Amino acid sequence: MKLTKLQIEALAESIVKEFEEKRGLEKNQLLEKQLEDFKPTFNKSQEIFKKYPEVQSVNISYIDRKIEIYRESKLLGFKNSWELKDIIKDKMKPRLTLGEVERAIILSTIDTKSVDEIIDKVKNKFK
Repeated sequence: MKLTKLQIEALAESIVKEFEEKRGLEKNQLLEKQLEDFKPTFNKSQEIFKKYPEVQSVNISYIDRKIEIYRESKLLGFKNSWELKDIIKDKMKPRLTLGEVERAIILSTIDTKSVDEIIDKVKNKFK
């Protein structure tokens, strides 16, 4: 099947957009799980603050990262922290580029007869 350059670009953009939406959902799920895993560690720091009023911050090692927790820190504040985002970044699939998807589309057109087949082949390649 032959596609024009414009059709290839449009198809690639729609596939990348769909994968980015899925990646965003995956990122949110991983972040929620990581926050839940971090909760016991955070609670221990709060116990230290209650027991020792003169302590203003605690440095902890958490999954090969150093994290500083302050007396006024809130657990939900860590949801947007770079520390937890950095931890989940290692667990996520890399982002797709338009060029990668366009090349996959071009290669898929060689032995396919419909656009639906091309889309399926490309999506399966990047799962």
